[in-house]
Amino acid sequence: MLRFIKIRTYEKNCFPTLGLVISSITFAQDRYEVLKKASNTNWRGYKLFKTESTSHYGTAKLRDGYFMLNKNHQLISGSFNVNLKTIESDDLKKDPKEKKNLENHLKGEDFFDVKNFPIASLQIRKIKASNDQNHPLQVTGDITIKAITKPGIFKGNYLLENGQLSFFSDKITINRRDFKLIYEAQYADVIIKDDIDLKVSIRA
Repeated sequence: MLRFIKIRTYEKNCFPTLGLVISSITFAQDRYEVLKKASNTNWRGYKLFKTESTSHYGTAKLRDGYFMLNKNHQLISGSFNVNLKTIESDDLKKDPKEKKNLENHLKGEDFFDVKNFPIASLQIRKIKASNDQNHPLQVTGDITIKAITKPGIFKGNYLLENGQLSFFSDKITINRRDFKLIYEAQYADVIIKDDIDLKVSIRA
């Protein structure tokens, strides 16, 4: 049975909180804390060509996060953090040695350098309607990896039912070079595509 935490807060005065400027008019908001065990971050990277047959894919677990809804139950902001130490490769489960090698490489200094930068984050700054029926929200946010922050825009959807919030993103594509995710071995970097695709499925 999934549980949820809902905290009703009241904000006054004008001040910035995680990039969201709060109006001086008093209003009610609901805060939904992320349920880590019921949430997933999925990643996919590509070799040679951007096809599923030439890709590695897997998951990483969330450390924490929350979403904010206004009094009309509309999603208005949010923030969540991914624990990069939990990166796993799902496509190599039948080859434990190669699976471990890939995971160690992704966690190493060339890529995510999880020893020094264990957390990646997304802060939702703006939400507006999109023309996609399956993902009717266009989400603008800040993505931070290795202490480098870049803007990102993607589509998503959420459902509020029986006091539980479910959020699903469409594909979020980042350029690994923007975040200095570079394989230093000779020639190897040129055969790895720059795009990394992410999807999140979050319960709160």
